[in-house]
Order: sequence, then C-alpha cells, then structure tokens
Amino acid sequence: MDYVAECPVLSVTFQYNMYGTTMGTLKVTSSDGADVWSKSGNQGRDWHRASVAFTAASFSFRYVRGSSYSGDAAFGDVTVDCGAATPPAPPAAPAPTVAPTVAPT
Repeated sequence: MDYVAECPVLSVTFQYNMYGTTMGTLKVTSSDGADVWSKSGNQGRDWHRASVAFTAASFSFRYVRGSSYSGDAAFGDVTVDCGAATPPAPPAAPAPTVAPTVAPT
C-alpha cells in the first residue's frame, strides 16, 4: 500500500499483526527507498502498535514473504501526521573583511 501526502509526512502510527511459523518481514519504506521501520518473524497472536518518525513525500507498507505459506501479516488503524518539514539551517555568514590600512609615507 502506497500513501502520497498533500504535505510532507512527519510520522506514521499503526497497528500490526504478524503470526505464523514462517512469517516474513513487514516494512515501512519512505519515498526515497529507505526502510524506516521493519519487523520480522512471528510476533504472536496479539496486535502491536508502532510509531515511526521520518520526513518524506510519501511512504509505503511492504511485506516480504517468509519461507512458506504459514504466516499472515496485517496492518490497520493507520494515522499519518503531516506538516511542514524543518527548514534547513541558513548558510553561515561570510567572515568580515578588514579594510586595508594605509602605510604612512
């Protein structure tokens, strides 16, 4: 599932369930291709909550299948926080120049 925001994504909070003996890996991937969260293997029958802070134009949930069919992964109750990204720091001011002194003649 891909999510494209109207403004920069700052964080995503969601619930996930990963149950089975050959469970694979569930990932949250930012628009630049970086995996910003991942969980692998059997996490039991319960649902778990995760919250991930990152800044990107979009993100996606990805699932990489385990070694066999005996694993189920799901996510839900997704909340996306958007807003203005922190602006970069302004460039450093140039060093002041010293006026040349005139030597006495």
